[in-house]
Amino acid sequence: ALDGASVRVTIEDNGQGFDVDKVLSSPSGRGLQNQRRRARSIQGTISWESRPTGTRFMLWLPLAREAVGA
Repeated sequence: ALDGASVRVTIEDNGQGFDVDKVLSSPSGRGLQNQRRRARSIQGTISWESRPTGTRFMLWLPLAREAVGA
């Protein structure tokens, strides 16, 4: 969805869910941390909401990015 000068992507499923904080703090799993790092690298944000009835993934990206110094 367009949201002013940005785009918002939401993906939901109806799976069993998981503990987002536990996964983000775990040294063994890096998938969510990699998603977060990649979003930040293009000035976006990412979040997850998870419950026993499913998970919602939300990504916000600016349509125009500020130049980053070398």
